[in-house]
Amino acid sequence: MKTIYIPAFIIFLSLQMSCTQPTDLSDLDIHYIDRLVVDGMITTQKKEHKVLLYHSTDPGKTDSIVYESGASVSITDADTTVLLTEKSVGEYVTDTNFAGKVCKTYTLNITLKSGAEYSASSYLYPSKVVDSLYYVLNDGTYDIYLKAHSAGNGVSDCIIDLYINDTLITTKLRDKKIYTDRV
Repeated sequence: MKTIYIPAFIIFLSLQMSCTQPTDLSDLDIHYIDRLVVDGMITTQKKEHKVLLYHSTDPGKTDSIVYESGASVSITDADTTVLLTEKSVGEYVTDTNFAGKVCKTYTLNITLKSGAEYSASSYLYPSKVVDSLYYVLNDGTYDIYLKAHSAGNGVSDCIIDLYINDTLITTKLRDKKIYTDRV
């Protein structure tokens, strides 16, 4: 029979870590400041883009989120202004035909019912170009190569060519059957 000795500090440490005591946040000296929280983004996809407006919450209370209703919200670039409509309380949306364009600056303008005004601008950067990927099985019998390159039509355009065993695949992938003896 073996005897195992466990140092006393390990036992003490494990007991301390397993005991928890709830923290009452009202004891902390936290001064709550009501802030407007703006949550949204613009993409290059034609879709309904949304902006959520709500107020920060007091960490000492468990109240639900207070959404900001009745605000005037718009997105402006150098050429046009798009007005957002309130779809539900605190949720403001563009129409489904709106899409951002890369290399443009967009400004979000918000006017609350109280008259408070907020504005912020952001530049829509092009996405990163996908790098090429090459995969060869260990025995060298089967290889797949994805080559990424620019379409030449703009900064964000990118074409990915699929090569299987050094042959460019020009058919639709769903029509192409690829077999391998490896899983």
